[in-house]
Amino acid sequence: MTTTTDIARAHGHTGPTNCQDCGTTENVHFGSWYKPETGESGNFLQCCACGLKAGDALVDHADCGSPIVEFVINEHGNPYSELAYKRVHARAVEAYGRGQHDATQYLDLEGPAAHEHALSAVLADVGRAYAAAALNQVMKTLADKLDEGTYMALGDIAATLDLAVIEDLDGANGTGDFAAALQACPIHHGGDGCSYFCEGHTNPPSQSA
Repeated sequence: MTTTTDIARAHGHTGPTNCQDCGTTENVHFGSWYKPETGESGNFLQCCACGLKAGDALVDHADCGSPIVEFVINEHGNPYSELAYKRVHARAVEAYGRGQHDATQYLDLEGPAAHEHALSAVLADVGRAYAAAALNQVMKTLADKLDEGTYMALGDIAATLDLAVIEDLDGANGTGDFAAALQACPIHHGGDGCSYFCEGHTNPPSQSA
């Protein structure tokens, strides 16, 4: 089994193999950094907790057992989380295509400006799902510490934010097979060459001028 120490030594790291931020030797990961604008580069060792606080991608910690990973929808969790992730990913694809279409066809945006507009559309479309999932996991984690009224209120807020995702996470929609959902939400090809994945629609999304 290749350890973090083995990897670090293979990359020329000769210092201690503990987290550079907090000093722990538990769940430490080796990584590299590079700044294209200056050409600078280097290596680092950081534990899960410090890495997650610094904004690491959750996929980097999918196998670490860090509880925080469960608070964010991801494709490396349990089958229910995977189903929710697939649903949100499909929405993101649709939102990005719609945002790009609006940017180029109606707003006369090009290049980075069009890309930023499309990303804004994605954030607006999927942000609620991630907030709902986090609240749902908070409820489960703190179930024995919350009174019934607080527990129900959090559940209501989560369901209001995104009922479909909450149903995915709670197992109401199966265990991760997204094929049936794809049949109900086909991909539509617009006359402008764009493809739209329409969740809950049988027709392509309308475009407003």
